[in-house]
Amino acid sequence: MRTSMKRKIGIWIQILVLCLSFWMNAVFVQAAPKQAEIVTTDTQGDLTVLFTFDKEVVDITFISPSGERKTNGDSDVEYASGELWCTYRIKDAKAGTWKVEYDLKGNSEITYDIVQENNGLWIQYLNVSEGENGKMTAAFRADYEPADIYYNYELYAVSTTDTDAVTLLTQGSAKSGEDTETTVKMSGLSGDNYVLRLEVYYDDGYAEVFDTMLSEAFDYDNPNEPQVIENFKVKVDRDNLLCRIDWEDYVGWGADAYQIKATVAGEMIYEAEWGKNATQDSIMFPEDSTALEIVLSYTDDNIRSSKKIKTISLTEETLTMITPEVTNSSQAVLKYSAQKERMLNVNVNGVDSMYQVSGEGEVSFDLIEGMNTIYAEMETDDLITYIVDTEVYCDFIPPEIKLYEDLDGKTFYTDSAAIIGKISGGNVLRVAGETITPDENGNFTYNAVLSMGENLIELEAEDVNGNTSKMVLTLYKGSDLVGGVISKIGLAELLPLLVTLLASMVIIMIALFVMKKPDKNAPKKYRTWPIVLWDILVAVAEAVCVLQFIIRYRFSNSMKYLELAEKSATKAAQYLKIERIFAIASVAGILILLISIVITILVAKRNKKKRLELKGEN
Repeated sequence: MRTSMKRKIGIWIQILVLCLSFWMNAVFVQAAPKQAEIVTTDTQGDLTVLFTFDKEVVDITFISPSGERKTNGDSDVEYASGELWCTYRIKDAKAGTWKVEYDLKGNSEITYDIVQENNGLWIQYLNVSEGENGKMTAAFRADYEPADIYYNYELYAVSTTDTDAVTLLTQGSAKSGEDTETTVKMSGLSGDNYVLRLEVYYDDGYAEVFDTMLSEAFDYDNPNEPQVIENFKVKVDRDNLLCRIDWEDYVGWGADAYQIKATVAGEMIYEAEWGKNATQDSIMFPEDSTALEIVLSYTDDNIRSSKKIKTISLTEETLTMITPEVTNSSQAVLKYSAQKERMLNVNVNGVDSMYQVSGEGEVSFDLIEGMNTIYAEMETDDLITYIVDTEVYCDFIPPEIKLYEDLDGKTFYTDSAAIIGKISGGNVLRVAGETITPDENGNFTYNAVLSMGENLIELEAEDVNGNTSKMVLTLYKGSDLVGGVISKIGLAELLPLLVTLLASMVIIMIALFVMKKPDKNAPKKYRTWPIVLWDILVAVAEAVCVLQFIIRYRFSNSMKYLELAEKSATKAAQYLKIERIFAIASVAGILILLISIVITILVAKRNKKKRLELKGEN
């Protein structure tokens, strides 16, 4: 029974009815505590409580003497509500102390009344019989104590297979204590198993009382019911947790609207209503789903068709992509599971391939560098197709390791050597097994500890796709820093300087020989000293370049250079670049100097001959 409070003040006859009809225990449920005792009963029976609010209706939870919690929605709890009121009726409530749990929310207080049910509106029976032309007759009677009254009723058809399918058939009023009969049309309903639900209610000026009763279940076949949809296509994309359905080829022109429902393990995960022009829909399902049930129906002239139900296995037959979306592998791999022989169609970058598969296994195919578009489908029974629709980016290019100085085969006379370089296209660098973090531009510095003799240093770069590149350096450590450097410089590194000095001396001697008896009367074009002066300038510049290279080479093999590399890899790399420039300039200067010497000798001989000829003519 449901009740609602409509308080009226100042009418004595209502007060008399209150005294005779209800035993009220009105108290206030304050904001704290959140729980309160409401009643202690001596016997087991129905417990009805009326709550009133000053701001908004809130949910109430009942706590039984044994600690069991009951609220709206439980099978043994009836509920009714209105503007700032609600009632709960707990059927066959246990004897003992009952409590309530609540949240005031916007209310300043909640008032409740325990309603004694020595009077009320009660349905005595509800009988249903089938008539002609899709009509049903419902006979019922409701009694009211303590007097005869006219009450209102509503009669609903409720599907036993779909609890959401509730249709109001008729409504009206009847007199309590009298048998009432009403005939309703079922022709607007689709064929199904139904029960009729009768609801009666009466407002006595103080409270609204009600009762509900269900009839026995019965089957109803509507001869005008639209034919069930013959079938629909299903495409299952397991990787993207997506199921696509298409019913375009299996419906006629009479549909007004379509309804789709999807459940997983009995729980509704999707429900949609589409217009007459819709022919496709997509459903997302949970990752741990093992099966998906899809129900498709439509309405024609306001009559819903029977449901087309299709259950899709998500574990027995599957098609998934094993290869990740970004890979450095030259092949992609599809994994399949088929209960019997199936045809697997694969399209990679517009090229089709077909495979006959069964059981469990894998299919691989080649990828190209860059983005690959992959679509595969395996059609099974009942128009169910398992698909893979994805893109895979293939990266074959390994990262590049570049050193600012070629150290391979170089001898050091310090305890460590600075390896300075840059990686391109990689995000991880390992030097001698140690992971090094490059800066944002890829520059890195590593101080390799050297032991006496040969040292093998391996550099390995890796990108996000697993591509790797390696470089192995062979570094040597000499026995003495000062002596080794001096001996090395004295033989090899000082050779360009010695050649330069020797060339300079030769040029000076030639100049002195040529200029020993200068002929002031000789034409300018036969004078040798300008080109000799040029040779002297080239020799001086070459000497400066060689000297700078030696100085920088010695510094780059000293402890001070290691300290510079630790402070700034960029400055250390720039220092090596400048050293390389002086080395190139030294080599180029020697070549220019040698060419200049040869030219000087030839010019000197020519000028001397010309001067002699001029003297003979004179």
